[in-house]
Amino acid sequence: MVDLSQLFDKSVTKRDKFLARLLGLFSEEIVHIWTRDENCRFEDLGRLTVTNLDTSKRYTLDFTLSLKSQQPKTRFVTEMKCWTEYDGYKFLNLATEKQLEKLNSPAFEVFLTMVKQPEKFAVKLSKEEIIPDGNILIWSRAEPTVIESVKQAYGLHDVLTLENIINDLVMWNSQEYQNFLNERKDWCYTLFDTFAG
Repeated sequence: MVDLSQLFDKSVTKRDKFLARLLGLFSEEIVHIWTRDENCRFEDLGRLTVTNLDTSKRYTLDFTLSLKSQQPKTRFVTEMKCWTEYDGYKFLNLATEKQLEKLNSPAFEVFLTMVKQPEKFAVKLSKEEIIPDGNILIWSRAEPTVIESVKQAYGLHDVLTLENIINDLVMWNSQEYQNFLNERKDWCYTLFDTFAG
């Protein structure tokens, strides 16, 4: 089982900074691969745009997850925050709902606010205005008991974790996931071998 807290174990901070930046390059693609797998309960309908009707500012959020089993399609505004090493590892593990209050990203503030004040926002998916069925947060990893408290505190439909998504793909023996990892590994080897002369 993949445990991100063991990978980012704080023993070599310089390494963890490098790995965190590397992971940031492709973490969203892991979610895409997960949603394309036949075993996944969600599919991804694409990025969506949220407009604050008071300020007319627009924000692009990461995914629109939809439950494959439900018709008509459900559409959940989904934002991913996988900051494994940032600010001394404070956001690696979701251990309390108060951690979300410390994120000062404007798009993330919109993500949280629109749950309880949906009338202040217009949401478009592929240029079509939609009414979302709820919001889903994707974090790096989280304590199971905290997931429920965060869902209740912020009115979220669900809290997913990259750690569990990766473990799903490993358990499902996803060939697309393995091909993806092998390709990225080859690219890194190519870079380092070239620089070695």
